[in-house]
Order: sequence, then C-alpha cells, then structure tokens
Amino acid sequence: MEFYGVNGAVKIAFYNKTDGKLALYFPSANRLGISVTGEVKEALASGVTAVTWQANRKATVQLDTQLINPKLLTIVLGAVETNETNGNFTQFQTGRIDSTTATFVLDENPAVGTLTVFLTEEDGKTIKSELTLASGTSPTATEYKITGKTLTLDASNKGKAILCIYAKEGTNITKLAIKSDTYASPYKMVCLGTVRQESGVDKLVEITVPTLTAQSNMDLTYDSENPSSFSFTFDVAKDPVTNEMIIQRFL
Repeated sequence: MEFYGVNGAVKIAFYNKTDGKLALYFPSANRLGISVTGEVKEALASGVTAVTWQANRKATVQLDTQLINPKLLTIVLGAVETNETNGNFTQFQTGRIDSTTATFVLDENPAVGTLTVFLTEEDGKTIKSELTLASGTSPTATEYKITGKTLTLDASNKGKAILCIYAKEGTNITKLAIKSDTYASPYKMVCLGTVRQESGVDKLVEITVPTLTAQSNMDLTYDSENPSSFSFTFDVAKDPVTNEMIIQRFL
C-alpha cells in the first residue's frame, strides 16, 4: 500500500441513532479533526519500567465551519427546532423626519401594539425623548400619529433624526430554542473525502464514527469585520457490539 497525503475538507452526514435516518447532510465543513488518545499503564521492576500496557482509549472529533445550519445546532446543543406559522420579528429603523411634510415612512407595517418612536441625536443612536401616540386629531411636539406605514409628526420635529422600534408579522418562521435542561443526543457520522497517493492518484476515503455525542459548548459571535468561525467537539463512544470507535475505508 502506498503512503498518502491528506488535504481538503470532507462531506459529512449525521444519522439518528434511534431510527438510522439521515438527520443532516453537511457538505460545508472547513476542517474535521480526529484525535485519539490513551493512557500508559506500567509495571516496575526495581524501580524501572518492565512492562507497559495501553489503556483508557478515548477519541474526539472536532468540526470547524464558518457556515451554520439550525439543524446542526440541534445536533450540537440538543436545541429544539420548531416551525411557527405566524410570529413577529423585531425591526430597528432609523432615519430623518421629512423636512417638508413632517412625516416618516416605515419599511414594514408594524404589528399592533409593538411600535415605539424616539427622537435621537444626529448620530441616530443617542435617545433624546420618546414620542407617544396622539390621542387627538393632530400630534403635539411629543406625539405622533400613524396611518398604515406612515408616521405624521408635529411641524416642530421636521428634519429631526428618528428611531422606530417595532415588530413586523412573519410566516413560516423557524424557531431554535436552546434549553437549560436539554442536551445533545448521540449520532452516527459518516464522512467522505479524498487522499492523494505518492503516485499523484486521488482515492476516496470514507470515515465512519458509529457513535458520537457533541459537547455542549459553542461560541456565536456577530462581528462587523470577520465572519464567525464555529468549532464543535464530539466525544466518541465505542460500538457496543464491535468495539469499533472510528472506521476508515479506502477505495
């Protein structure tokens, strides 16, 4: 058998251990690392090592990616994914009140009872005052009226910076809930990649981990300059029948 080099990413499939069905196909991993460790047991003779044994073998799998999928989070964190037929999504909208008409148009129709309106400093961030919904026909300097998506304000507020926080109605919403008392379940993982022989010929390699469970650790960072990188670590358990932990096959 030739020696070979390993380069490139692998395509990954996760299967439910309960029914054997595909839980997630994930072709976008940047890196898959497999670590196998063990402990040395030794017997001494006159204070010198005479016999050694290997014991307590452990294995972990690390998955690094910059692309995320709600289903992957259900696998890693035991998160609960549900679909909501209807729901509200928060909106933050800044801008400037029209200097002629004293109006401001929202991007979306606000859900009933969700709209709050603020006058801000020129930076659009620092709150100066909150406006309230007018009870009369015409708004005062501290009020606004709304018809559809259009806010009407007092003439004294023409040209001023404004912040509107409200919720828009949405349909077919995917909700992912990370609960304090729900953890990851075991899965089977099958990976497919390539290795290159010294002759320059590429061969397929299939890696199977019969049983692995994700450690419940994850960092999710929203960064204005760099895309987030996610790193997930899985603990590998032996197959109860074959004792196999990690299987590699070459074609």
